[in-house]
Amino acid sequence: MRIYPAVHYTMGGLWVDYNLMSTIPGLFVLGEANFSDHGANRLGASALMQGLADGYFIIPYTIGDYLATGKFKPADDSHAAFKDGETIVIEPWRTGAFPIVKDLVVDRSALDRIIEAGGYISVRTGGVPDGNAIPSARPIADEAFVAAACIGCGACVAACKNASAMLFVSAKVSQLALLPQGHPERQERVLRMVAQMDAEGFGACSNTYACEAECPKEISVSHIARLNRELLRAKLL
Repeated sequence: MRIYPAVHYTMGGLWVDYNLMSTIPGLFVLGEANFSDHGANRLGASALMQGLADGYFIIPYTIGDYLATGKFKPADDSHAAFKDGETIVIEPWRTGAFPIVKDLVVDRSALDRIIEAGGYISVRTGGVPDGNAIPSARPIADEAFVAAACIGCGACVAACKNASAMLFVSAKVSQLALLPQGHPERQERVLRMVAQMDAEGFGACSNTYACEAECPKEISVSHIARLNRELLRAKLL
């Protein structure tokens, strides 16, 4: 295979010093935009690795050093941005299941205990199974993937006026209820997880949709509806 420089390998780049700062004070240049290994002669390294090296190993330290040692003009505190931050409003903390550790730090281990109660599947350990061994329709797999995006941040609990964890629990239940791998334990799972949620002291859902609005992963309250259906099915069957 022949390897040769294409036209864009000679497109040039911005001059930077060893700290990746250009001739404009405070303007740092990373990756292909600078000339260090690219630009005039980009054969020194790959564009991807140069961006990673600059962004991970160099910039976090050089920018910090620049800000720490630079002589900057005092900020004008008469600007409207300063006035906007003079007063902050903190709502009363309603989530007893998240005890306050210190200041604004809370203990979210209650969510971990809900997962321990049933947010898993029981399988034999061994080799990794083929991804296509158990077929699943694409729309169902996509919906399960969206539910699995829940990171357990607790924003839904904090936003809810009842301090309900229904969106979190429903995402975990829905994720496994949709896929064939979660079907064998679906009834026991929803019963145990809901019981643990109640035992932790979380409130009930009143469908104000505040949890959906605050969820950073934009998980829909439609999963709460699925949780209710799974719970009803488990109790009847």
